[in-house]
Amino acid sequence: MEIRDLITEAHQNAKDKGFHASFEMLKNSIQYSSSLLTSEREHLLNYVILTEINKDINLINTELAEASEQIRRRDILTEEEKENWKESIEEELADTMIRIADLCGKFDIDLEYFINAKMEFNKSREKMHGKRL
Repeated sequence: MEIRDLITEAHQNAKDKGFHASFEMLKNSIQYSSSLLTSEREHLLNYVILTEINKDINLINTELAEASEQIRRRDILTEEEKENWKESIEEELADTMIRIADLCGKFDIDLEYFINAKMEFNKSREKMHGKRL
């Protein structure tokens, strides 16, 4: 699956399951409010968007914490164990990627572009980025 396809599918599934309905209603009520001045509307909308992004990042952090917790419980799945993926490190890492993809879909972030740009930048960095062990 391509990164753009993952983003589209993860975000659409989250929308279909109703996860963004209240955010969309709030965003629309601000955008179309006739009682707010344009500058107030922009300021409030920016605040709501940044708050929503922060909430989504916290949910991503939660998935990573759950992956860490799974490390205490079991090892990485072997090829033969893949069928039993529930409650595994791999499931939590998958949840993390799905949440990242959903966030990118919600806010129209071209993650594939930024991953490629960052990987190219990292190629130019010195070994261990100048850090010691």
